[in-house]
Amino acid sequence: MSTVEFDTLRSSGQITGTAKSLDTDYVVNGSGKHWINFNGQSTPAVRDSFNAGSITDNGTGDFSIAITNNMGNGNYSINTGLAAYDGGGDYRYPIFIKANAANDWSTMATSSYRVQCNQVANGVAAADPSLVNKGINGDLA
Repeated sequence: MSTVEFDTLRSSGQITGTAKSLDTDYVVNGSGKHWINFNGQSTPAVRDSFNAGSITDNGTGDFSIAITNNMGNGNYSINTGLAAYDGGGDYRYPIFIKANAANDWSTMATSSYRVQCNQVANGVAAADPSLVNKGINGDLA
């Protein structure tokens, strides 16, 4: 296996505009490491994703999402995201990040995370939304 070492990526001139180079520190430290867009109704189905594996349906509005390439540690940041239902009416769901085991928030798993979607219009009851978007920032392993 060969290694290529560099500190800056630079365009060959085919890109228009002012952004023609990029410091590799930004790629490593400043870019999103995971995102997912999925339908949470019936059998959860991924519409599109980056660095996301399978989705496990743990019950109404409760999903575990596998991270394909593990995070470097449990101190990553999960973006708030969006959850919504398109079955008539204007339903938006707040998304809560759940502890991975026994409500122990002292560590987050590096290979997966859980989200809980609740429908505000329904007395903040758990519900399966038709649209869920989530993302993660942090260091990969």
